[in-house]
Amino acid sequence: MTRSEPPREQWLARVRDELTTLTRRGTARARQSHPALSLVDQSLLTYIESNPECRAIDIAAHFQLNRSTVSRQLQSLVSAGLIEMGPEQTSRGHRSHGRGQPITLTDSGHRVQAEAAAGVLASLTARLTGWSDDEVRMLAGTLHRFNDESTPMPDASMPAPDASMPGPDASASTTRAESPTLESAPTEGQPS
Repeated sequence: MTRSEPPREQWLARVRDELTTLTRRGTARARQSHPALSLVDQSLLTYIESNPECRAIDIAAHFQLNRSTVSRQLQSLVSAGLIEMGPEQTSRGHRSHGRGQPITLTDSGHRVQAEAAAGVLASLTARLTGWSDDEVRMLAGTLHRFNDESTPMPDASMPAPDASMPGPDASASTTRAESPTLESAPTEGQPS
């Protein structure tokens, strides 16, 4: 006897619940890996380390945040001595209010980031010990696809797309076989 698949809305609710749990646990683990840094601090340091001399506007675009929010968050890292802002750039004599300054990690920032990243990596390694290399690769690919910044965030005021219309994957150069996808939960008789 074959179980029918639950409706998409149930899968979406499950994704929401799993992401909520992941976020909450991630916040707690971030504090454990480096108590002085919040998850926000660690995400900023990671981004800056990966994108030297980025600007606040780059960070805001990547995380889809307001620039003023990012500027406040960066100021706490400056105060902690973990990042430094390059020379302020001006446009026609007007200050850019720090949003146009290149940002780099200080020596202390590099050290703290390395410690925090090592703690997170150790936690992930322990958490995924029983997973095969293919499962870890698939998870990484699926998360990358989910977070892909080229996928625009839907406007909540827009109507849901018509199911008969091709979705964003219709023109993608990657086929389903090449792109990792979430597998449905095992049904009775299938191995978990």
